[in-house]
Amino acid sequence: MPPSGPERSFDELPTKRPPPSGFPHGFRPLPVLLLRRGDVRPRALESLCDDPRFELLQVRQLSPEWRSVANHVAAIFIAPEREPLGALTYALTAGLSGPIVMLLPKRLMRESDDLIAAGVLACVTLPASKPDRDRLARSLRTRSSLARVDITLRLMLDPISRTVRYGRRSVTLSQREFALLYCLSTSSGRPMPADELMRRVWHNARLDSRQRLDVYIYQLRRKLGQLGLRGAIETVRGYGYALSAGKRATRGPRHRRA
Repeated sequence: MPPSGPERSFDELPTKRPPPSGFPHGFRPLPVLLLRRGDVRPRALESLCDDPRFELLQVRQLSPEWRSVANHVAAIFIAPEREPLGALTYALTAGLSGPIVMLLPKRLMRESDDLIAAGVLACVTLPASKPDRDRLARSLRTRSSLARVDITLRLMLDPISRTVRYGRRSVTLSQREFALLYCLSTSSGRPMPADELMRRVWHNARLDSRQRLDVYIYQLRRKLGQLGLRGAIETVRGYGYALSAGKRATRGPRHRRA
């Protein structure tokens, strides 16, 4: 079954797609769960939402699904309208165990000492200044996370559950589908040869593997379409495949309320 989707020749695709301005090639956003408690003004979070170093997944309640996500991201940001210790207690009793950063309006910063004593990694005044965001990014880069964010599609890939998340939508992939998407993601939007994909996913490059690859590309395109990502995998004629931002579903402003 030949996969349908955008097709271009190798010469038509750039050999290198630049990362966001000011960041080196190979740059990966940090997957972060942002828990908002109460009526927190979106404008107060805007600088963090617009910082390309952080890919924020915003929620108001910790359902079982989001608790699972929280244990695989680089950090949990908690933004309470009031009673920051209460918001922290809510997160801890839900079983969250990753690094926690409190995002507080200036009037609540007086509680920062108690929050740090309770185990919080840092307290940041909203709106977050660039020096504060720089310190956060440096600190979180030294900590490992199971999930990773694809720089081309801004997808969060969770290898434990084989779940792919785009905004508030998610889809579960088979083992081969996830391996295929992960391999394409490592190329940072550049074309990856079909032979290399077959070697890395099926450990050989025989003709029957190529037919299998075409079938899995078709299935992967269909599942990414469920997330609103159309044209996410480009066929590079005579060469292989590449991830492409294509026609993405509108997620709205990154500071939109969950």
